[in-house]
Amino acid sequence: TPVLSAEIVQWKCEYRCFVLDRQVRTLSVYLRDGLLQKANDYAAPPEEEAAARAFAERLLADPRVGLPRAVVLDVGFIRHRGWA
Repeated sequence: TPVLSAEIVQWKCEYRCFVLDRQVRTLSVYLRDGLLQKANDYAAPPEEEAAARAFAERLLADPRVGLPRAVVLDVGFIRHRGWA
């Protein structure tokens, strides 16, 4: 049985992107340092949100990445590494 494994990483923040036809239609932060951001009204600094969107858009622009027409994409910032 195939098993997918990965190293443990520390996420600074995680964003959920709603995508249609390879375009981010909306996104919002949902976790920061492992904590659900509901109490903060899912607010995020504009520059961080812009960086999350830019990373997602670079991924979506790559024709080698196969996707259905509509998809939910999670992206986040890994401490000491960058966006993933």
